[in-house]
Amino acid sequence: MLKHLSLVLLASCFFLVAWGQNARIQFIHNCPDAIADTIDIYLNGEIWFNDVAFQNSTTFVNITSDIEAQIDIAPKTSADVSESIYNFAFTPLLNEKYLLIANGLL
Repeated sequence: MLKHLSLVLLASCFFLVAWGQNARIQFIHNCPDAIADTIDIYLNGEIWFNDVAFQNSTTFVNITSDIEAQIDIAPKTSADVSESIYNFAFTPLLNEKYLLIANGLL
């Protein structure tokens, strides 16, 4: 049962060089709960990062800007996005950098 899990999305406040129609995003796994020791991250229903371990992060990657993105977090054993334990939508802005931090307990 979900006790408390929060995701923090931080936008950068500095000027970035243009990447076409992209923003940049990085995921940081900081949820110490044993059942979430490793997570899968989905973007728009497709696996984006598989098996991200606690206290690890991804590199910054491009994400299409100005189009709503659906982000889902699922357990490491997930077969597909239907096993998501947390999801949200946001629209990244052109040339911005974002940090997505999974934090808290399940």
